[in-house]
Amino acid sequence: MSTKKSFQILCVFDLLLIGIYVLYIVLPENYYPGYYPIGIVQIILLTGAVISLSLYLRNRIILKKISIMDGLLLAGYIFSIMFMAYSVFIWYAAMPS
Repeated sequence: MSTKKSFQILCVFDLLLIGIYVLYIVLPENYYPGYYPIGIVQIILLTGAVISLSLYLRNRIILKKISIMDGLLLAGYIFSIMFMAYSVFIWYAAMPS
């Protein structure tokens, strides 16, 4: 997977995550989608980001071409994955019993 395509995929994952949070903040209480959909979407996005990162790293290791942009993209992936994992942890910790 190329650096440009991988960057676009990372941006899509991040925009979807931000969009879900905005949706939950903006919607009135009458249209509240519930507690579980936000966690399910976060888990799906986290899984997609990890798979996308693994495909990107596999391609970069095979090609043996590493540049500064690859390092920055890797840092972006790591930051996004850490944030998603933290938000899933918070979602699970605050789960109603």
